[in-house]
Amino acid sequence: FALKVIEPQRSYVFHEHKPQLDHIFPRNLKDADDDYRARVDVLWNLQPQPATLNNYKRAKPPRQFFRSDEGSKYFVDYDFIPPLDSVIWDDLQVFLKYRAGLMRGQLTELYGLEVEAESQ
Repeated sequence: FALKVIEPQRSYVFHEHKPQLDHIFPRNLKDADDDYRARVDVLWNLQPQPATLNNYKRAKPPRQFFRSDEGSKYFVDYDFIPPLDSVIWDDLQVFLKYRAGLMRGQLTELYGLEVEAESQ
């Protein structure tokens, strides 16, 4: 529901009328530990996408996926993400902070709401 408020223009129902969300930094990344999986399972790392795409990019780092021939066409379907040449992609925490700032800004722009950043 929180994403629908932040991204009202996006469709959230794709296959069999089920909402689908993609973890931009995937939960099942190779060699990921429990700490990593917990850190990626946050609002700031989610994007509404069809399950087919979600399954397709499941275990690839996002920049690697978006730079690939098969993944580059999907880059435009993601909101609040940095350009692929940005160093922000090199660090999950930096990416989450960046995207959280943009998403909070969207809440302010659309609804006049301000959400305080979590203390790290």
